[in-house]
Amino acid sequence: MDQNRIREKNTYKEEPIELCHFSNRTYLALKRNGINDIFTLIRKFNRGEISKTRGIGRVSFSEIEEYMMRNYPEILTIDKESIHAS
Repeated sequence: MDQNRIREKNTYKEEPIELCHFSNRTYLALKRNGINDIFTLIRKFNRGEISKTRGIGRVSFSEIEEYMMRNYPEILTIDKESIHAS
């Protein structure tokens, strides 16, 4: 792992999801599922796991997807077809 990836990982781990200003429903669903920081959110989003997370429906997923695309487009590796197929 190169130094830039380590630095990014540490930076995102320090950013709580409270900074995202999600709706209460989305925020609480993320917290209940142990997603407490931006790094975890990015990792689960990239793996396509976020849409299968308990309490995350279409509206919450759209809210998260919009936030991620707007704020972190350079590090997203999501396979959109696998997400929308579920």
